[in-house]
Amino acid sequence: MNKDLTLEINANTKQAISEINQLKQEIKHFTTNVDTSSNSLKKNQVTLDAVTKRVGALAVAFGGFEVVKGLVTTIADFEQSMARLGAVSGASADDLEKLKNKARELGETTQYSASQVSEAMNYQAMAGMKTNEIHLAVCGFIKLEKLRLNYKMNHFAIKEKIYIEALKVAYQKVEELQVA
Repeated sequence: MNKDLTLEINANTKQAISEINQLKQEIKHFTTNVDTSSNSLKKNQVTLDAVTKRVGALAVAFGGFEVVKGLVTTIADFEQSMARLGAVSGASADDLEKLKNKARELGETTQYSASQVSEAMNYQAMAGMKTNEIHLAVCGFIKLEKLRLNYKMNHFAIKEKIYIEALKVAYQKVEELQVA
């Protein structure tokens, strides 16, 4: 019996060793596949990172292009509007430069863009106003707009307040004249 038991243990040991070797081969094959997949994923990640950077750079470049394009368009619109103002009003180069500076000033200090201001100046010129009248009207508008922002009142309320104040001053002057 001893011999049979030894043979059986040897057979089982050989089978176990064979299965262990087969399992080692499967683990080695699996590890190789995992390493290959991991390397492939790393390469894909590097490629994805490169593509992401390029797409990001393109987006920034395109966005920058759109900003520059918008800026150039705005400047061109303003210059075209000022050229039209010069033609409609018959303004001299000096007068046109003064109006251009006023339009820029209004564009910087009010809610209106310089292009919008120059368009308003064009309408004033088409209505027959001379360049000095346009300049004075715009200066008055600047003051009125600053008052509107300071007092947080609309133009009509400010105008009413100015008229009432003017009437009070005029009434005081009349009273002074009657006393004298």
